[in-house]
Amino acid sequence: MPAAIFAPSDVQVDNRKLALRLHEQLLEMEVVFQSPVEIVHQELLPDAVSIRDADGNKWEGEILVWCTGSSPLPLIPSPLKILPVKGEIITVQPESFFPLQKTIRIRSRRYGNGYVVPKSDRIVCGATAEFKGFQSHNTFGGIMDILRRAHAVLPGLAELYISEMYTGFRPAAAHFKPVIDKLPDAPVYVVNGLYRHGILLAPLIGSAAATLIHSGERLPWIESFRFP
Repeated sequence: MPAAIFAPSDVQVDNRKLALRLHEQLLEMEVVFQSPVEIVHQELLPDAVSIRDADGNKWEGEILVWCTGSSPLPLIPSPLKILPVKGEIITVQPESFFPLQKTIRIRSRRYGNGYVVPKSDRIVCGATAEFKGFQSHNTFGGIMDILRRAHAVLPGLAELYISEMYTGFRPAAAHFKPVIDKLPDAPVYVVNGLYRHGILLAPLIGSAAATLIHSGERLPWIESFRFP
């Protein structure tokens, strides 16, 4: 039997705009950004870290924080293994005749779980969850599943134009918990494994990680967020 829950206090943010605003704020704080590099050498000491890239550039510091998402940690002997959980997504162009204003969460025994989320310039339909490594292409089955469940709850989507189909990778640890931890013999901190909750937990995770790094204090609510 179809059913629904109206949750007017449920909110969502635009992840793309959030990333742009975060970049702007970091520039205002005079944070230096470095283009992606291939790290070929590292030296870990009890109180310092030194890394060198393939072009011979060298960086040294008292602390290194690895927060690379689903990308592997290069060379660092971390006990953490991150699994890339692939998710496929479709976006469609909003139209005046389809004034979707609320997020639609789909929980269906027949069609599975998904969502339809209105943004300021697009409507996002998703998503799949697959353990297939770093296969970045869209699949026939994945797109079909998204279309089927979205159309089941909002048939009017059939009139809208598809603007994007893409994939992303959720970083998941083996225990599916976030990880905020430190290597035992080097000043290397790992902040990773947020899986599906990166935006939701980012402010709290950032604050907890900063507390651990600056004072060595592990806040009680992240006690279980250790290497699995």
